[in-house]
Amino acid sequence: MVSPFLQKFFTRAASAAGKTKQKACERRPTLMKQAKRLLIPCLAALLTAVCVLPAPQRQAHAQPMAQVANAAGDTSAFYLATRSNWISLMPGDISLIQLNTQEGLVRQAPDGKILPGLAASWQPSADGKTFTFTLRDNLKYHDGTTITAQDFVYRWSSDKEFMRTFLEIESVTASDNKTLSITFTHPGDYFTRNLATGNFVPIRQAFAEAKGDAFGTTPANTQFSGPYTVTEWSDTLVRLERNPNYWDVPSVKVPRAVIYLDVPQDTAWRMYNEGKLDEIALDDSQAFMAVPDETHPAPRLSTAYFLIQSKTGPLANRHVRRALAYANPWFSWTGAYGHGGFVPEGMAGLNSTFREEHAPSLIPDPYVAKSELATGLRELKLGQLPPIDLYLDSMNLPDFGSFYHEVLGITINPKVVPYQQRLELAEDGVAPMSYHIWAADFDDPANFLELFHSQRGPYAANWSNAEYDRLLDAAYNSSQRAVRMQNLQAAEDLLLQEAPVIPLYQMQQVHLVQPFTVLQRPPSSIGDAFLLRDSSKGPRAAKSILDFADQSSISQYALAAATQLYNQNVIRGSVNANDELNFYPRSNVSREEFVTMVVKSLGLAEDFAPLPFTDVSDDRWSAPFIRAAVAAGVIKGSTNAAGEQVFRPGDKITRAEIATVLVNALQLQKKTAPAFSDVKSNHWAYSFILTARANNLISGTSNETFGPEAAASRQDAAVMIYNGLKIKPTPSTSTTLQ
Repeated sequence: MVSPFLQKFFTRAASAAGKTKQKACERRPTLMKQAKRLLIPCLAALLTAVCVLPAPQRQAHAQPMAQVANAAGDTSAFYLATRSNWISLMPGDISLIQLNTQEGLVRQAPDGKILPGLAASWQPSADGKTFTFTLRDNLKYHDGTTITAQDFVYRWSSDKEFMRTFLEIESVTASDNKTLSITFTHPGDYFTRNLATGNFVPIRQAFAEAKGDAFGTTPANTQFSGPYTVTEWSDTLVRLERNPNYWDVPSVKVPRAVIYLDVPQDTAWRMYNEGKLDEIALDDSQAFMAVPDETHPAPRLSTAYFLIQSKTGPLANRHVRRALAYANPWFSWTGAYGHGGFVPEGMAGLNSTFREEHAPSLIPDPYVAKSELATGLRELKLGQLPPIDLYLDSMNLPDFGSFYHEVLGITINPKVVPYQQRLELAEDGVAPMSYHIWAADFDDPANFLELFHSQRGPYAANWSNAEYDRLLDAAYNSSQRAVRMQNLQAAEDLLLQEAPVIPLYQMQQVHLVQPFTVLQRPPSSIGDAFLLRDSSKGPRAAKSILDFADQSSISQYALAAATQLYNQNVIRGSVNANDELNFYPRSNVSREEFVTMVVKSLGLAEDFAPLPFTDVSDDRWSAPFIRAAVAAGVIKGSTNAAGEQVFRPGDKITRAEIATVLVNALQLQKKTAPAFSDVKSNHWAYSFILTARANNLISGTSNETFGPEAAASRQDAAVMIYNGLKIKPTPSTSTTLQ
């Protein structure tokens, strides 16, 4: 008997399959208008549906959030953060917690290979549909109770509909405590890969039913079968400890992990730079601040694309569709075709990834696009292509219409409609063109290519092709891995050449990882899928100002500031003609240099609105930092004699300007303090300078004077920012876990 709670939790609507599956899985990112930096993280589709849980009984955190351990000073624990304020403990959910506290029959290695997990071995049947797994000896949950084959049967029986729809499992039986047989809906070598996602994990029936509705709501009401257990789960953090009963304890190198919840992005940035976090995920508004040596982009198994209605009207002409595909706007804007093709980078192939093994068959080329359009118009006996409606649910996208008009001389009319309406118009074949994003449900190219199968996919009203169906059917029914992959490759080639779909780009998640930390993740993973059992870390090697050849020129009062900002990557120095790293402490700092230092130190996010300054071009090195400062209200610029708004980025910044920028950046309330003799009450920055002095940001050139119009040196700028960070600190640190 399945507990009522498990039935309530695991039941999925039948509409998760077929046409409506896309509605559940599609996600729309906020696109960067500056497409040159194609570092676009977005929410990938999770394998579990959203459902209502009983109110969680979270623990009251023993320490306030302010008591945060220092990642750099503790090699016995990982320190991570998430903006989410909720992480489920329910076995079978997909999350960073589940990936490391629960284990299934198999697991995925950092190189993408599928390795034995709780199963010691498995054997497929002759027809490739049934796999028989043999469990390891003496498997135990964290509490010492035995893991048996019946626990997997119970997990399957609790959620049969989901198992069939997403994992393609037809039935699960146990012949004894160690032997498990899984029959899938059709042959396929990739089924074992799907079992590594974390959905199919053991649940002990007696434990789950004894806990009832409380099952999976607290650590005490959950059993853990993976390398870590949850020892604390509050509204501020989740704490993991190495599972002493895990079958492969010696391989778990780092015994603990702390995941802080509901951490704002700017706070996470500063905590990372101060060595308090081992990793952070950057969103597109912070990608410009990525430290090259610490940047690790990861594919998100998602593709953005145009869907073309290919059965009626001018777009039924193959050459017209190919013209639109060859003129791919994203390729022209970025100079790169995402990672190429409809199947995204990171998706599993035969021996490595699908994209590494198979190049896309259509590479955009504006000259070919014009030729294809001319051929199509001749066949249609048209002198000009009629306007084409492009259905979107947001205008926060690049101007596709202007691009196509410039390249092909055609008119694309954007039509903004509600999200659900756009999906319905597209799937019903009403929308001539529509913009979509498809995110993977499982790690196999068929997850994308099946969208266009005339019987199994949602797009039959837009395009159908008998040869395409034949290739996918051959792959669907093949138990030979190489043959199956060849058919999938041929199917994608045909799809791209016929162009009912125009792949635009593929999403990435950009991670910053500390140089003292090695966080492993499989090449085809969704979200923050870190394999902590395979990860490691060492002590942080602190940077020293002795790295600078001119360190002796740094004044004593600036040593602490220069050291901290150097370690936080706010200042990096520059290399001279003798290949020496220098700080140039007494050189003047420019307006754009100081703004860059402030944005880096506070983790301010970039806004992609057009820059208001006529003297700052989009391709200027400091443009992203200036844009972030404008968005945060830190700078406004000035008006020149021609009436233009300017920033004067290369001008030396004055001490008065520095005080103003810092007061704005730190959002300080105006305060009074003893006035400097050379700053009169009618000075434009009078209130800012007094507020800065009241908050100990500045001390003046003497007790009586400030030198408001004097240019600031690099070391003085560092000291003022250093003082500002004391006013707005990140959560304080302790070097040990309590």
